[in-house]
Amino acid sequence: MACMAFVVSLLSCNNSVSGISNDDFQMSLIEREKLNFINFQCVASADKYDEIIWELPSGEIVSGFSSVTAYFPYKGEYTVKVKVTKGLSSSEFSKTVFIRRDDPYVAKGEKLVWHDEFDDSALDPAFWKSRSTHYENNNWRSSDGKQNISLKDGILRIFACKEGEPQKVGQYTSVSLSTQKLKEFTYGRIEFRAKLPANMNIRPALSMLGNDIDESGWPACGEMSIANRLTLEPRAIYSGVHTYSNYEYTMHTDSMRVTDYDTEFHVYGIKWIPDKIDFYIDAPSNIYYSYSPSDINGRTWPFSKPFFVSLGLVMGGDRIGRQGVDNSSLPRDLFIDYIRVYQNL
Repeated sequence: MACMAFVVSLLSCNNSVSGISNDDFQMSLIEREKLNFINFQCVASADKYDEIIWELPSGEIVSGFSSVTAYFPYKGEYTVKVKVTKGLSSSEFSKTVFIRRDDPYVAKGEKLVWHDEFDDSALDPAFWKSRSTHYENNNWRSSDGKQNISLKDGILRIFACKEGEPQKVGQYTSVSLSTQKLKEFTYGRIEFRAKLPANMNIRPALSMLGNDIDESGWPACGEMSIANRLTLEPRAIYSGVHTYSNYEYTMHTDSMRVTDYDTEFHVYGIKWIPDKIDFYIDAPSNIYYSYSPSDINGRTWPFSKPFFVSLGLVMGGDRIGRQGVDNSSLPRDLFIDYIRVYQNL
């Protein structure tokens, strides 16, 4: 199937950086069914170059990363240019990619406006920052987060660790990441491809938070909880909204039974329009909960402003930590393959 999706040729010029050749650049599909996302990677050892600069067909310039994912919404022929530097020397390469079909979502009137495929060995600081992970809402978590994150093979791994014996602040470490003030969106389709941890009283959270959270606080800022796993029903994935009108133990939620959420990746997403939010799993057509209040006002609908992405692991707390944390299975991991945001053309 991959060979039907694209064909790649490489041409080089000014090949003056010693030890770098065409063979050091590889291309691959992100997923077999996602034929319009192509990953480009330099596999040469880092000591052979100082910098890699990618020039994508969209005109975007990406530097500082050995790997980059390019999105090609339409079928056709495209050229990706690469410049490699070492001291005063440089090498330039071009890659010609033939995309065999339009992105199916383009045909449905959508465009990809932002995505992170977690290609490189570190988070992109233009996208991500750590949210405060100090003890909050009676959650046992305290960390700057650096020791709780890793990226490998295009997967972001967030993990919780036990640092001491008693269940006290600072004895457990985890992290929350957000795109606050960096990447914020109003309306669209937002989806995560993720594999969630299963152990007791550790809650993975994939959500969107209102950009006025620092001024208005939670839940007045609004939250779209795209995927939560609670220990009340171990094989259920919960989704819903939090607003000023339904605080904390909200009635505006629903769940879907997902028996393999901890062994397989699934897509968790929302379709968000001015008066409705649909929650789905694996496909936009597979909707299992919708939020559309009959009376739209500031208390029931704080969803007419920019929101940012928030994700992480919550340790214990009032809602899920009453029986303590399952230490026997720590650390446990939240895996994120990608996050993608589509909006209407």
